[in-house]
Amino acid sequence: MKRGGIVQSYKKDESGQTVITRMNEETLKEIASLTNGDYIRGNVTGEVTEKVSDFLQNLDQTEFEARQFAEYQSQFQWFLGLAILLLLADMFLLERKTTWMKRLNLFNERKK
Repeated sequence: MKRGGIVQSYKKDESGQTVITRMNEETLKEIASLTNGDYIRGNVTGEVTEKVSDFLQNLDQTEFEARQFAEYQSQFQWFLGLAILLLLADMFLLERKTTWMKRLNLFNERKK
């Protein structure tokens, strides 16, 4: 069949007969009900757009807010290790003694 310069063909079965289908709204509504879904008839575009928009707005508020979390990893040990290393270097490698180091008397340097 030719319409406006476009060749239109119909679906055929194995025996070459044209396949005729009919929409069964009750079956579609039953499937939607069993799968916790909604049946939206697509013949009125405005209604479909409104229902899908409402569904997506409700989905955004419930699904994604529940999944927000933050996982932090502690990074202080690197700075603590560097601080201890520098403190040890100061204590053992430098010739001058700091005042708090003198008070510790680590090597029994005080004369009796």
